[in-house]
Amino acid sequence: MRNSTGGVVAGAVFVLASLLILVVTQLIAQAAWQDPPYDATFNNISDLGNVFCQPWSDDQRFVCSPRHSVANGGFLVGGALLNAGLLLIRPLWKRTRLGLASWLCLFGGGLLWLTAGYWPADVNEGLHLTAFLWLLLAQVGLMLAGAGLSPAVPRPLRLLAPLFGIVGVVVVFAFLGQQYFGLGRGIAERITVYSVSVWLALLAAWVVWRQGAQTSSG
Repeated sequence: MRNSTGGVVAGAVFVLASLLILVVTQLIAQAAWQDPPYDATFNNISDLGNVFCQPWSDDQRFVCSPRHSVANGGFLVGGALLNAGLLLIRPLWKRTRLGLASWLCLFGGGLLWLTAGYWPADVNEGLHLTAFLWLLLAQVGLMLAGAGLSPAVPRPLRLLAPLFGIVGVVVVFAFLGQQYFGLGRGIAERITVYSVSVWLALLAAWVVWRQGAQTSSG
């Protein structure tokens, strides 16, 4: 792989900004919950984006998110930035079919947030739940990334990618089967949903660090 270009570094910044926006907007949205307060171990992420105040889902938990527009806006902006970043960091993957397949599958990581933000669960639950399909696609991308990434990417990052993907797939199917490993529904969901964003953020952080090191030595 050639030395990082300005485009790759910009892409890495987009990926990092995506994760930051997702986390911050969700914290802002959950802080507005009053009765009941938001519980990250119990509530789904998508509860933050629900538009209406009402008993919700099979357990009829009461969901009321006054700042649902902040959460949904964060989902949309975060997802768009994640996929924009992926477009720019394409040189980090091999120019092979496997590299291309891994890179393309990872776009599911941004599409899941875009889907969740555009179709809140209590507005169109059917389309909202397709976010899990995009999530599974992205986790396949992670599993392929171990062999699909350029050898210039540090080996620990290449090894972590399939590990994150496997854990994410196991947890998503357990989550859909209402098995939470004693962690609570909210934590289990976050482990699987954030598997893609967190690994990409680690990759992006390495790109930014390497650019800084090259600039200092140059």
